[in-house]
Amino acid sequence: YQQALVEGVPKELARIILPVGRYSKMRASTNLRNWLAFVTLRSDVNAQWEIQEYSRAVETILAQQFPHTYNLFLQRRNG
Repeated sequence: YQQALVEGVPKELARIILPVGRYSKMRASTNLRNWLAFVTLRSDVNAQWEIQEYSRAVETILAQQFPHTYNLFLQRRNG
């Protein structure tokens, strides 16, 4: 790690050779209510730009897969 830093490799890339720098897999589950809460919180103008982008993508999927629920969600959010 130290040698990589000396050679000018950025810290985030040099960490990959460390045992804790390995990628891992994760599995998660959620439900529609939690996705709507996620969109509500992460679409806020004060949220980081990257998470706002992710939230917009999730919102697009929700609108396509659950149009009736999504329309009710919009009414409540804008009402």
